[in-house]
Amino acid sequence: FFTNIYCTDLAIVRFCVKDFNSTSANDFVGEYSIPFSSIRPGFSQIRLNTGQRHLPDDYASLFVRIHIE
Repeated sequence: FFTNIYCTDLAIVRFCVKDFNSTSANDFVGEYSIPFSSIRPGFSQIRLNTGQRHLPDDYASLFVRIHIE
């Protein structure tokens, strides 16, 4: 996706993963939040925090490519 960020010092990016399907509720899988100023361009693995206590889980991750213009 693409978005404009106007105040990079205050911006926080949140990655939230949910399981959307027609047979059950929209289940929360995991999330990770990071200040925009800490994000670096390129490929990265984002380890998601899962469960009710939002603890890191080695098996829940996203592989992303970040491009900043």
